[in-house]
Amino acid sequence: MSAHKILPKRMDLGVDDVEIENKLAAAREVAVMTNTPTVSFPNDKALNHADAAPQSVKVTPLPAQEREKKRGPRPSAVRRYSVDLPVYLIDEIHKRSFHTSRTKKLVILEALNAGGLKVKDVDLEHEDNNDD
Repeated sequence: MSAHKILPKRMDLGVDDVEIENKLAAAREVAVMTNTPTVSFPNDKALNHADAAPQSVKVTPLPAQEREKKRGPRPSAVRRYSVDLPVYLIDEIHKRSFHTSRTKKLVILEALNAGGLKVKDVDLEHEDNNDD
């Protein structure tokens, strides 16, 4: 076996290297403008990074983490409870959920509370999503 470096054979996709480099440069520019992390592939020069100083990383909290801090008391623990209901009642729950921008769970909890069952106030708070 020879001592020269074995390189993978490039496939000819009908696109020249200049066009590819231009598209990659444009993608890197958008990534910098939008502060999007990018994937980089090491080359021979980049592999020798022992002399590079470690960089500090600024951690910014995600909006959900900020909301969690401000939220206050957490809702009660839940357990799935399956009940067979008439189709018209399920349709009514869906409609009310849609028209009031509340989750189906919240619509049901409000109905139970109005029907005399004790539901904690923290569990009756308006939820941000409408996907359950």
